[in-house]
Amino acid sequence: MRRAGGVAHTRTVVVEFIGRDHELALMARLRARALSGRRQVAVVSGEAGIGKTWFCERVTADAERDGFDVVWGRCWPHAGAPALWPWPAVLADLIGASGASLLAEDPRARGARRA
Repeated sequence: MRRAGGVAHTRTVVVEFIGRDHELALMARLRARALSGRRQVAVVSGEAGIGKTWFCERVTADAERDGFDVVWGRCWPHAGAPALWPWPAVLADLIGASGASLLAEDPRARGARRA
């Protein structure tokens, strides 16, 4: 498993996954669309402690079983994070070190107004 920023994560073995049937079905549909050639991005958000990591680990295992590479990005857990915080690390994992600079080179990512 790859993680944005090169941080490895130990996968937890889940014996029984309770709830989230709707969300798991949605992710299965996204994988099916991706297999048909349609690009997909999933963002998981919510309050601390509601099971986001557990859910993402389950979805990652399903996706990897289907042959997908999975890259994670993490938002800054405190107030004041720059816009698009997780994306430089995700892009670097996907396309190398030059990927992290893609957003820095785009004036729209820095909040500049278009004339």
